[in-house]
Amino acid sequence: GARYTSVFLYWFMVVVIACAMGIVLTCVLVARRVTRPIATLADGARRIGGGDFSHRLDIRTGDEIEELATAFNGMAASLREYMDNLARTVAAKERIEQELAVAAQIQISMLPREFPPFPGRTDIDLHATMKPAREVGGDFYDYFFIDSRTLWFCIGDVCGKGVPAALFMAITKTLLASGATQLKSPAAILQAVNNLLARNNENCMFATVFCGFLDTETGVIRYANGAHNHPVILPASGEAQYHVPAVSGIPLGPMDLTEPTYADETLELPHGATLLLYTDGVTEAFDPDGVALGEERFLTILQKRVEAAHPLVDQVAAGVQVFVREAEPSDDITILAIRRT
Repeated sequence: GARYTSVFLYWFMVVVIACAMGIVLTCVLVARRVTRPIATLADGARRIGGGDFSHRLDIRTGDEIEELATAFNGMAASLREYMDNLARTVAAKERIEQELAVAAQIQISMLPREFPPFPGRTDIDLHATMKPAREVGGDFYDYFFIDSRTLWFCIGDVCGKGVPAALFMAITKTLLASGATQLKSPAAILQAVNNLLARNNENCMFATVFCGFLDTETGVIRYANGAHNHPVILPASGEAQYHVPAVSGIPLGPMDLTEPTYADETLELPHGATLLLYTDGVTEAFDPDGVALGEERFLTILQKRVEAAHPLVDQVAAGVQVFVREAEPSDDITILAIRRT
């Protein structure tokens, strides 16, 4: 009996141990079958998260893990397509920025930039600046001597900003310069340039222009206004004031004009006085609260009198910047100062 019992216990223990080992082995196999796809899924997620969007998960368990792997593969394909599109977009953006930088250089090179512009002359002091709101803008200015005593000058503002305005600005400035060398009447120049601009102007682009001739010996300015901002006169002594010409002219470009529309007007610029011309980017500069500088605040900036044209232009530009503070520029800013010394 005792021997039988011992044999029974022995084989019982063997069976128990074998069953336990079988259970453990089964659990290990089941765990591996379950965890292997999860580990593969985790490894694939790390590779995709690291930027390897070409990696694909090959999991075929027929359950939710396979569905999740399929979803990861779809996400990786979408991310790769997105990154390819993003790379093309960035390359195109960089190309456009480079082209705009070249266009900005070309535009700036079209404007007179050497100051003082007439170092051999002591009868006139002149300075100008143009700061576009974007890479390129629609503002412009120009000046040159027609003869030994007659200075041609103009300032203009094309509607809109950016590349279209810059192209229209280049055409307008070139036509005005050509007209100044052929015609002696500012009004006739505006009329002729308007009619040239109106041809094939399907987008109805337009520009406001103030232009004229200054006789440096007499100080008489013969000018015409194409709906541009009225200039400011800074006398040798006394307060700055707007010179308000008679209402004359319309912006250049929208329509062909058969009847005379612009008128020649005159004013005298005494010795020591300055004619200050500007675009509406000055008076319509906005602070962070949306308040415009306006004409009265503009005159306040000019209360501190300076004698030379260069510091005067810098004073105006600095005053506008102080007013707008950190606000984004709303328009191009152009300033032209002509002082009869």
